[in-house]
Amino acid sequence: MTGISKISSYQSHINRSSRKATAQGSFVDVFKGFVKDVDSQLKYADKKMEAFAVQKESNIHEVMIAMEKADLSLRFLVRIRNKLVEAYHEIMRMQV
Repeated sequence: MTGISKISSYQSHINRSSRKATAQGSFVDVFKGFVKDVDSQLKYADKKMEAFAVQKESNIHEVMIAMEKADLSLRFLVRIRNKLVEAYHEIMRMQV
C-alpha cells in the first residue's frame, strides 16, 4: 500500500469513526482508537523485526512493509497531534 492510499484509508477510517463518534461518543474516543491502531501497528512491526533478527522470518519484504506502515502511521499521528496543539494554542490566544 502506497503512502497516499494509506493516508486515504486513514481518512476514510476517521470519517467512519467521526460519524460513529457524533452518534455515540466524542473526538477523544476516536483519537484514542486511532492511537491504539498505531500502537498495534508498531508492535506488529517490532515482532516482525525481532523474528527476522532471530531468523524465524525469512521474508525481508514483509518486515520492511510492516516497518513502513508503522512509520507512516506514527508520522500521521504526530501530525494530527501537532495540529491539535496548534489549535489549542490559537484558542488560548483568543481574546474574550
